[in-house]
Amino acid sequence: MKKAFATEEDKKGKGSGTKDACYHKVKASASVWPSAYASGRLVQCRKKGAANYGNSKKNHTLGEMNLNLFRKVQHGLRSLVRIKKVD
Repeated sequence: MKKAFATEEDKKGKGSGTKDACYHKVKASASVWPSAYASGRLVQCRKKGAANYGNSKKNHTLGEMNLNLFRKVQHGLRSLVRIKKVD
């Protein structure tokens, strides 16, 4: 017995009909569509909600980022400029 389709959306190859915000966000950022990676990101977006998806939990200010970079560079320079004492 063949199954009768309830609507046009239920037909094979038609998709779900309307696309949500997560679909558009993930598809725009995915280099390959469809893929397992993109599908996983789509699921994660739908769990978190489109408004919250892609927002970092850490909010660094530009000053903090510059300070961290300065400290890393300073540490690197110190290791390069070490002078050995000659007896």
